[in-house]
Amino acid sequence: MLVFISWSKPDAKAVAVELKHCIDMCLGAAGVSAWMSEIDIQKGARWSTEVANKLENTSTGIICVTPENVREPWLYFEAGALSKSVSDAAVHPLLLGSLEANALPTPLGQFQATRFGKEAIIDLLLTIARSVDAKVRDADVRARLDRSWNAIEKAEAAVSRKEPDLEPRPVRQAAQKEIPKPNDPIQLTELEELAYRILVGAGVPLSPEECSRSIGGHVLRAETALDGLVGKGLAIEHLNYAHGTRYSLSKLGKRSAVESGLV
Repeated sequence: MLVFISWSKPDAKAVAVELKHCIDMCLGAAGVSAWMSEIDIQKGARWSTEVANKLENTSTGIICVTPENVREPWLYFEAGALSKSVSDAAVHPLLLGSLEANALPTPLGQFQATRFGKEAIIDLLLTIARSVDAKVRDADVRARLDRSWNAIEKAEAAVSRKEPDLEPRPVRQAAQKEIPKPNDPIQLTELEELAYRILVGAGVPLSPEECSRSIGGHVLRAETALDGLVGKGLAIEHLNYAHGTRYSLSKLGKRSAVESGLV
């Protein structure tokens, strides 16, 4: 069984690294292993086919969420991909620092979160083991966690020392675009704006594959951008479309295109 660990930003990465070691140590003998991405989205690393493959073949996901990364698009992408691959019960946001569950935005807020703490981590490990009928004893898990707990706790303490920053903010200030709407401008990332313009120009529902041809062939990037447009009310996802999942402009999206001079 594979456990996919999602993270963004250095503090969350440090916790994710120790959590991976912890899972491998505590549950490895039962056939459970952890995998974490080494892609650092803050440095502009390109999207990885390996990450996509791991997301498609995972059984459980743990998302390391901090006050600093709670608005990061990378976490949203991986949370969305995980939710399509596994049941909601198998996606576990791990709340680090001062972050509380009621501060989680969609899609992270739809999952049952785990507040960082030794007993909570033990419960999480046992939940993962039981989900695949792994034969592990509670006492063995506790004993093995004791050997790695100091390292995990130290990594999490770095998150706790930082003040919360829960205000939405752009990934890059220069990437912000606005689609006019009366008294309520909609802000899009650079990638979302490109996907929006592609939908406007096409005039018909498009699949992520079709949309990706105009953004370098990156299907996962196109799907993330399209899902972002859906979340902002500018597009509609046709889940039962005859030729697979496709996206088209919503009424708001069409109106905004006219108001912004795109059509």
